[in-house]
Order: sequence, then structure tokens, then C-alpha cells
Amino acid sequence: MIIDSLIGSYFRHSNRRYMNFTKSPAGTRLPSPDPASQYTLYLHIPYCVVLCPFCSFHRVKFKRDPAKKYFQALRREIELVTDAGFRFAELYAGGGTPTVMPGELIRTLVLGRELHSVQGISA
Repeated sequence: MIIDSLIGSYFRHSNRRYMNFTKSPAGTRLPSPDPASQYTLYLHIPYCVVLCPFCSFHRVKFKRDPAKKYFQALRREIELVTDAGFRFAELYAGGGTPTVMPGELIRTLVLGRELHSVQGISA
């Protein structure tokens, strides 16, 4: 277990520079959707109760309050991309542990199905 912790710590430290994101410039917009294309919406749920050292997904330690706010923001983003004209045929939930807050995940998937003619949901 100590070896796993050391290896995980080393990789997180050595890759920190790649995870330093800057804010998008003001006025940055999504490209216009192609009406002839079908899109899949990927819902990244980064929370895990236990951080496995072998996992390659971006994930963070689960804390209820930040996770709840994250799901609320995720639903708002679904509304924003819908307002921008995107239509999704499929939803895919992945990342850390998508089912870490099942009620929040269900609310998010239900919103996706209400706003889009979703043909499939995967995790």
C-alpha cells in the first residue's frame, strides 16, 4: 500500500504542470453544431471515495458538498449546450466513480433525456 501511495504521489506531482488550466478568454464560444451530425455527450464525474493509484482518469477525492455543486453545474452546462443548438443521441457517464451520488447522477441523466432524444446511455 505504501508503494502504491508513493507511485501515485510521484505521478500526480510530475504531471501537475499538465493539469494547470487557464480560464478561457472572455467571449469564447462553442463552435456551431453541425445539424447533420449526431453527438454523444460525455459526462465526466471525477469523484471517487478511494483514489486507485492505477486509474488514468482525472479524479478527486469525494466530498459531498463540492460534488453536489459539480452536478448542479453539470446540469447547467447541459442546458447551455442545448441552448447553443447541440442535440445528443447518446449520453456517456464516466470518469472517477459516476455512481458516487446516484440521485444526482439520475437527475442529470433525466435532464439529458428530457432535452434530447437520447437513444442510449452508457457508463
